[in-house]
Amino acid sequence: MAENIKPVILKNGLVIRFVDQSNRYFGDYHRVFILVTIFLPDDFELPVGMKKDRACLEKSLEKMGVPSEAVETERQALIDAFLQTSRSYLEQENFLQHLLVKLEKERPKPVFLRGL
Repeated sequence: MAENIKPVILKNGLVIRFVDQSNRYFGDYHRVFILVTIFLPDDFELPVGMKKDRACLEKSLEKMGVPSEAVETERQALIDAFLQTSRSYLEQENFLQHLLVKLEKERPKPVFLRGL
């Protein structure tokens, strides 16, 4: 079951949301899986034609083979390590513009209808 973790708001207004999608996969061992979504600030003006729901980045953090008593500790360690290594990059002055250029170049993935 997915559990939202308190979001982090950076100096430049980026919002980082963490969703815990961890699960037990064998005996007492768990897969700690955190979905990280980075959103542009609410007041950031998007170019014409770009939808707000498409203006984000996703990353996953994962660790396998975690015993039950260590799940919470490992979850927090993954989040802390992500913030420690990426925060300074994400807070750079020109990051928002670079992100916008990247998002504009990406094409939406096609949707295939199955079973029809």
